[in-house]
Amino acid sequence: MAAVVLNGCMRHAGRNVQQVMLIKAEKKDGGTHSRTIVFYRDGKAERNSFITDSSAAKPVSTEERGTFSTDSFERVAKTVEENNFFSKKEKKSDLDADGEFINLAVSSKDGSNEISNDIEVDPNDSQIQNIISAIEKEASQINWQPAK
Repeated sequence: MAAVVLNGCMRHAGRNVQQVMLIKAEKKDGGTHSRTIVFYRDGKAERNSFITDSSAAKPVSTEERGTFSTDSFERVAKTVEENNFFSKKEKKSDLDADGEFINLAVSSKDGSNEISNDIEVDPNDSQIQNIISAIEKEASQINWQPAK
């Protein structure tokens, strides 16, 4: 895809991605551990962890916030596009079963069209792994702070 420089920042041609969300969860022995990362086009980022344990009285959760550059968001958006996220099909699975689960959601807005995909993905899909890696790489560079 061609890239165009607008107002000093890199912007790729394609869908106008507004938000990218990754949820990785594992269910085991009646408990769940999940981590959610959300990136917004305006540079805001959220990271949430949620842990339930069959022996714990109540779930433990943490919420963090951070910011990142427009270029960082564009790198993730470009990776989403280049790895054909919008052509992926939903994978049906038993969400009550033990195991690892990955969900990706990408919102895009081009004019009056809104495209939103929320799929439980195949962790063995190399294109999905590329998207997850891009999200996790950018998330590792953010200075996360506890939400207030």
